[in-house]
Amino acid sequence: MIKGKVFLAFFLISGMLLAGGCGERMSSDEVLREAERIMEEIRREFKLDPRETVYDITVTAAEGLLNVKGRVSDARIKEELISRLSRLGGVVDNVELLPPKALGEKIYAVVKVPVTNLGAGPGKAEGESTVTQARMGEVMKLFDEAEGWYLVKMEDGYMGWAKGEDLWITDGDSLSNYLSGNFALIRARSTVPFSAEGERAFEKDLVRGTVLPLIGQGGELLRFMFLGGGIIKIKAGVLR
Repeated sequence: MIKGKVFLAFFLISGMLLAGGCGERMSSDEVLREAERIMEEIRREFKLDPRETVYDITVTAAEGLLNVKGRVSDARIKEELISRLSRLGGVVDNVELLPPKALGEKIYAVVKVPVTNLGAGPGKAEGESTVTQARMGEVMKLFDEAEGWYLVKMEDGYMGWAKGEDLWITDGDSLSNYLSGNFALIRARSTVPFSAEGERAFEKDLVRGTVLPLIGQGGELLRFMFLGGGIIKIKAGVLR
């Protein structure tokens, strides 16, 4: 008798749970709304700023699966996103982690012109489209390429599109070798760079904060390696 009552109680409780919706599956619209909530939750939790992190995600639902597409520049963000979305059911992961494999091992760059603009998109680096500027010698990591422009991230965390011809693009080992040398910092507001022949090397002056690889000194001029090839000379008094 007691055994029968226990079975009956279990049956009744199970029926109540199912009736309450515990056995029901969410509709596609409900799943999408929850997925969008999770995406926004991650954006807020990790304080994602489009100037510093690529987080371009779209989600669709079909046949009980979430299809997640887009691009992300931080592996931790992608891992957390897919993990949380997986709680809603099956997930098809079509999120590309930047940089793409097409860039190979050359995913680093050093600015080789006095100043270059970083823009909001390929070919968009002037006027209101300018995100920030980078000086000669600044090191960057590459995250994408389009139309001869590179999506780069500076050491201060800001991202933007830089013209490829303004950059020395290299791999990690070559960059480490380059950075192992001696460098000098320009402390003057601006200074004229000279070529090996004593002529002006660039149309623009070098600006304060520029970091250059030192080769040696000849008289009042210091000699530096120019990443575009050759050397440039600068008056010693403007450096430290």
